Amino acid sequence: MGGPVVVHAVQKRVIKNVVGVVVLDVVEGSAMEALVSMTRFLTSRPARFNSYEQAIQWSIQSDTLRNTESARLSIPALLEHDKDNKLKWITDLSMTQSYWSEWFTGLSEKFLNSGTAKLLILAGTDRLDKPLIIGQMQGKFQLEIFPDAGHFLQEDTPMKTANCLVEFYKRNPRLISEHSPEAIKSYEIKNFFGRKVAIDASMSIYQFMIAVRQQDGQVLQNEEGETTSHLMGMFYRTVRMVDNGIKPVYVFDGKPPTLKSGELAKRKARKEEAQEKMEEANEIGTAADVTRYTKRTVKVTSEHNNECKRLLKAMGIPYVEAPCEAEAQCAELARGGKVYAAASEDMDTLTFKAPILLRHLTFSEARKMPIDEVNLEKALAGMGLDMDQEHKTIDEAIKHLSQRLKDGIPKEWNYADARELFTKPEVTPASEIEASAINEDRIRKGCEKLAKNLKQATQTRVQDFFKTIPSTTPKKKREAEAAPKKGTTSKRGRKK
Repeated sequence: MGGPVVVHAVQKRVIKNVVGVVVLDVVEGSAMEALVSMTRFLTSRPARFNSYEQAIQWSIQSDTLRNTESARLSIPALLEHDKDNKLKWITDLSMTQSYWSEWFTGLSEKFLNSGTAKLLILAGTDRLDKPLIIGQMQGKFQLEIFPDAGHFLQEDTPMKTANCLVEFYKRNPRLISEHSPEAIKSYEIKNFFGRKVAIDASMSIYQFMIAVRQQDGQVLQNEEGETTSHLMGMFYRTVRMVDNGIKPVYVFDGKPPTLKSGELAKRKARKEEAQEKMEEANEIGTAADVTRYTKRTVKVTSEHNNECKRLLKAMGIPYVEAPCEAEAQCAELARGGKVYAAASEDMDTLTFKAPILLRHLTFSEARKMPIDEVNLEKALAGMGLDMDQEHKTIDEAIKHLSQRLKDGIPKEWNYADARELFTKPEVTPASEIEASAINEDRIRKGCEKLAKNLKQATQTRVQDFFKTIPSTTPKKKREAEAAPKKGTTSKRGRKK
């Protein structure tokens, strides 16, 4: 139960100068559902033990812990002798029951808004609730899943947990502010008036598909039953930026890098698993279960992308179709001077050499988050990274590491191709791209017209305003193909 306490303390600034928050296997949604079983667990566990060994064996046999060696170190520290010389728990967790609801209610939002770098490690499987799903897609926190660990994952897999924490510290964006305070500056959105900014459209659309929904959790739809959440989200986000004088340039993904095929296969498997759980939840689960698993099956199609392109064109907003990853193309536009910065929640954008990265730009106005501007040149200078300077090349650095590591470098670590992915990404050179000037007059008139219609219409008419083309789902396509066309001849020779 330490996770909620830490999150509350950081969020309320009880602990000062925090550069990172790590939560181990605690998610608001599943935690709230598990509070009833927590009471049963606490009342069923032994109150006293005759020996440390008995307590250790209980922890293993009850599956509380899975690592006997770890249990021998941690369990004795949780016990003390009573007046009868028996061992009892030092902390009576049942005494905290009156605080549970307050601790866990709103935990996900507090975690996301803690104002520092964040890492969430889950045991077993992905159990993200809605705020965390959206937050993950926005790059607000790092997620790691340990499939073979139990709830006390730091006990079951201590080395894996330790390595994960070390890597988190190394990747922590606060590390930049700690070593290069001049590299990160926070501004209000009005400070970027007149700036052109490249935005990953594909990531934005995915966020809208998850977040823009009706009160019952269903996506927004038009009269034909087609999803329009992505259109509503794209429209309002763009209007907010333009209204603040920012000139967005959206970049759409092309084909995925070959190197990511393994990761894409894993994502597909997770979606298929979520689909199965969603169907099961529809039969025997709660509404919350259905909503949670439905969001994990979200898929952005080429049709969704094309609809957003048509909307942007109608609004007078320029967009670019990247040959490969949109993130790399955004960085290329910034390097080539076509835009002032690349906007993303993912610090990895800097690895594509984006000179300026804007974080929190795409947050809703209600979030009131300042926009962080990260300067790559200042960050590198302040952090003093010297591996490449010392060994000159990655290959030489690998040789050096191989000598220090007991088992050497893993053979499956394809660092050469990974290096190519970042040093020579497949992008269209900025010099070949002419992002047409944004016609603010046209945008404002279009926005006024759309806003007027939005106020006057019901939800159905709102979606109909976008004039989305009926989807050719397999069922509709088969029906269309089966229907005889006008002017064709039937088997009996008569005209239809």
